[in-house]
Amino acid sequence: MASILRFRKLCYIEPAVKCSSVGFESFESPTIDQKLDKKEEDVPELPGVRLKREGLTAPHPVVLVPGIFTGVLELWEGRPCADGLFRKRLWGGSFTEIFKRPSCWLEHLSLHDETGLDPPGIRVIAIPGLVAADYFAPGYFVWAVLIENLAKIGHEEKNLHMAAYDWRLTFQNTEIRDHALSGLKSKIKLMYITNDYKKVVVVPHSMGVIYFLLFLKWVETPPPMGGGGVPGWCAKHIKAIMNIGPAFLGAPRAVGNIFSAEDKDVAYIRAMAPRVLDSEILGLQTLEHVMRVSRTWDSIVSLMPKGGETIWGNMDWSPEEGHVCDFSKKRHSQPSLSDNNVNNSDVKRGFRVKDPVKCGRINTFGKAASVLHVDNMCMAHIDC
Repeated sequence: MASILRFRKLCYIEPAVKCSSVGFESFESPTIDQKLDKKEEDVPELPGVRLKREGLTAPHPVVLVPGIFTGVLELWEGRPCADGLFRKRLWGGSFTEIFKRPSCWLEHLSLHDETGLDPPGIRVIAIPGLVAADYFAPGYFVWAVLIENLAKIGHEEKNLHMAAYDWRLTFQNTEIRDHALSGLKSKIKLMYITNDYKKVVVVPHSMGVIYFLLFLKWVETPPPMGGGGVPGWCAKHIKAIMNIGPAFLGAPRAVGNIFSAEDKDVAYIRAMAPRVLDSEILGLQTLEHVMRVSRTWDSIVSLMPKGGETIWGNMDWSPEEGHVCDFSKKRHSQPSLSDNNVNNSDVKRGFRVKDPVKCGRINTFGKAASVLHVDNMCMAHIDC
């Protein structure tokens, strides 16, 4: 065994030794520069760089609307336990205060049970600007990549805006406390005027889609319930809306957050460190605290699944009955029985689908429909 290891060392570690006499070629280990050059060649070109090379410049100002949990919150007024945290990030960033003073941190993120606003003596607000949701935590980007690509084609602060808001509050309370809807209306109008009267493109994400949908209705509603915009205000100032991961029908994980605080992330933690979240030895009742705080966040109610049996079905039927999925694009996941290199056990473990599965359907619109006015679009084919 020792002689075999010495032979392997001569062949694969010492580059000057020739081993071709026994059927091996000499091995030259690549240098660091060669590895870096190869790595740079493998990195795909950024979409913004490609569009810039093709001559595209910023055609319209862009407004980004973040979703739930992704907006950074900072402290402006707090209890004595939060001394030294003025204008420090309570949500987003490094989350170091969770470990330093967890009870104080939870107290300042909770909302009042009756008003739905911050408790007396506490003020937690959303950070304005692009830094509000570019990175959720160090190394965990949210909007940073999209912002970088938009900057490649000429976007900057004057034609790129992050519509930050306190995602804990109800949508109406964001206007009552922070005037977030009024601020968004003024910002869209300002960007429209200062960019040669070019309409604004809005990109909402997740719960931000529902939030902006409320804005579209609010802005043209007469005061005091609405923003007082004239009819047609949205058509005049907004070019298009591109929704990313919209939650029109809610999100199932919202149910878990309210009833048990169990979700996918908690499942990952349980798999990596079983029984740590509710350890009696360490005195941790993490999920109980998370449940108590998250139940004060009224915005989670807006993500509860909607539609009832009409959308989701029941134990006896599903809305997708009668719709067969197309598996023509999934042939790569079905192993061939005639392949001699695949044994029977591999075939049994493969992704072969014997019977068609009802996996739902999605309605999309082509380019022709995208240029039509909403009143001229035929919606008869959409089955709700």
